[in-house]
Amino acid sequence: MILKKLIMFSAAIAAVFIIGVAEAGAKADYMWSEQNVIQISGIAASKKAGVNVVVQILKPGEDLSTLTPENMEYAVAYHNQIKTGAGGAYSVSARLDNDTDNRIALIREADGASIQSIDIQPNDMTAEAVFDAVGHMYYDCTKIPMKIKTSKSGKFNVSVKLTDASGLSGKSVIKTFTGVDTDLDNVVHITLNLENDAMKYGVFNAECTVSKAGEANVVCNTQFSVSRMTEKGEENRRIGVTQHFFSMQKTGDIDTELDMMQKAGIKLQRQSVYWDTFETGYKNYQFNERTQQYFDLLGEKRLGGIVQVFGGNGLYYPKNADGSYKRDENGNLMDFPPNTPEVLKAFGDYAYNLAEQTKAYTNCYEVWNEYNITSFNPRNLPASNYADMLKAVYGRIHEANPDAVVIAMALAGCDEEALVWVRNVLEAGKGEIMLDAVSLHPYKQPESLESSAYIKRVKDLFAEYGYTDISVYISETGYSTGRTGTNDAEQAKRQVRNLALLSDDAEQIYIYNAFEKQNTTDAEKGYGIIRGQFDGAMPYYAKPAYVAVANFNKLTGNYQEVVQTSPESGVYVVKFTKKDGKRCWMLWTVKSGGQVYELDTEGCANVSKYDIYGNSEAMVSSNGKYSINLTDAPVYIEAKSPIEVKYIDMAGFTVDTLNNTATIDAVVDIRVPTANAELYAASYKDNTLIECKRAEASAGTHTLTVNTADADRVAVYYWNGATMEPLLDRRLNDLTK
Repeated sequence: MILKKLIMFSAAIAAVFIIGVAEAGAKADYMWSEQNVIQISGIAASKKAGVNVVVQILKPGEDLSTLTPENMEYAVAYHNQIKTGAGGAYSVSARLDNDTDNRIALIREADGASIQSIDIQPNDMTAEAVFDAVGHMYYDCTKIPMKIKTSKSGKFNVSVKLTDASGLSGKSVIKTFTGVDTDLDNVVHITLNLENDAMKYGVFNAECTVSKAGEANVVCNTQFSVSRMTEKGEENRRIGVTQHFFSMQKTGDIDTELDMMQKAGIKLQRQSVYWDTFETGYKNYQFNERTQQYFDLLGEKRLGGIVQVFGGNGLYYPKNADGSYKRDENGNLMDFPPNTPEVLKAFGDYAYNLAEQTKAYTNCYEVWNEYNITSFNPRNLPASNYADMLKAVYGRIHEANPDAVVIAMALAGCDEEALVWVRNVLEAGKGEIMLDAVSLHPYKQPESLESSAYIKRVKDLFAEYGYTDISVYISETGYSTGRTGTNDAEQAKRQVRNLALLSDDAEQIYIYNAFEKQNTTDAEKGYGIIRGQFDGAMPYYAKPAYVAVANFNKLTGNYQEVVQTSPESGVYVVKFTKKDGKRCWMLWTVKSGGQVYELDTEGCANVSKYDIYGNSEAMVSSNGKYSINLTDAPVYIEAKSPIEVKYIDMAGFTVDTLNNTATIDAVVDIRVPTANAELYAASYKDNTLIECKRAEASAGTHTLTVNTADADRVAVYYWNGATMEPLLDRRLNDLTK
């Protein structure tokens, strides 16, 4: 730290205080020790211990030339008296209200030996923490590159304190970096590695303390997130998000935004293609550039989802003699939603062409949105009109895409009134097939299994009209941080609890909403799980709900079976069984203050516990039973197969290129005695697993390539759903002769 030399106090002020001239050797220096803190050190002129030294720092703007003993009380911001130590040395630290003003410090020795003044210059070092990733979003906890932009060059020490931005964890992590040189642009480059820390995943507040010899410490703050990432092709085939690329996100980067969803394991997108943007000229059906980009990217990224058939079109609205559109007494357009035979026919043509041009990307088409409320049915047209709309589009969509699933209702509200409206639609369409599936929007559901009970009632109602075992799509559900009582942490907890409770009842579940909308109410904006593109403070930053959903997908995605246990004493248990044989229990309680619950993992010993964001810890039990402290923030208990198996995408596995490494092909001709069996080839060294590869075990020949560098044994097994049965277990030398 640079020490500023004292200026001898002026003779005039010395005369005022009637203090003698400083003796030779008397000196005092100052330095900024941290933000707003100055350290003044010196040696008394007498160089004796026990001398009283008075340190006074004037308020900003005070002038020595007008200073008198009488006005000192009003001109001094800091006053302290200390005694010198050995050799007359003294040091005092003063905390000021800021470090940006010029100030003057007076140092007086009580024995009159010296009086000095120090001209204190502002602390001018600055620092700013910067991340290059869009939204400061990362998916590898071992490589989080961080840049500290400083106003100085040289060697710096950096301390980064990380805390959970959601407040769900009381833990903190501190990372220190010493003697790091700046680059040519005065930037310090560091990389955070959280692999061995208690907190690897979450949304983090980062408090960075930056220090350099001769300068005060500077503190700068930022935020970033780390999520568990799902690779392409492993996304959750049941979980989606609602997008607004053509309305509330007209200028967003679709490629970037879809990547954010895909990395969180979200496979499905729900998007409207408005009628008037698709048919811009009479019978001229063509995507605009942004819409075409969206569908091209869906194909490139192997994503799917729902396309909404929605909107009006001025080409078909009835007009007055003066050319203006006809409106009702309340000013609403007469044909929105479409309701006359002529306009419904045109709407059906739009649906046909939309299905024809999108069948390479999706088979799911949702007709209108929340027709049962005035927000999307401003003229409050009856349910029979919606039935007419379904009749107009159902056959046309199937004509364009025979594999299509026509989803109807997009029902607002899960109550008795909504069921009455559904019955009226079905009654009006009696005798004619109008739909293949039904969609619901369960918001504000209690923390119970009532959503399951309601879905059963919906299915029973459809069965009355011949739609047996109808599929249910949850095309909107979510929680808004713009509503009272739902902060970021609450949104995260409720979001994943809701996904778990709906997982056994719905074909697909769509989170509302992917990104925070702009230019809307706080309540509507707050549904996003990522901040919006134009968020002034934090564009594209992950909210805790995003990280929680990414972890949910990683642990439970692509499950074969899900079983919900009726809650006992406020405890909820949802068990997911995945295709690779792993089992995962998701647990939480709604009991105030939490509670302890004993989980029986059915004898599994290879068990890990994950918090809501994916931070893990191994668990040990001799009997497969584990005592778990539960709160309203869900935890996951994952039990793995008897041997650690590397999961390979069901589409097939790839063999890594192994340079200078021995490999062996385990070729097995097998006719498996049980259904859904899986085949494994594994290599070992001294009974320690080196590598294991997996394939579906159907009748026929299978080739699995495993790394056998330094291996002494190769084994082949099949997993029959309960145990690992050996097919081959031989020494490597015998196999390679």
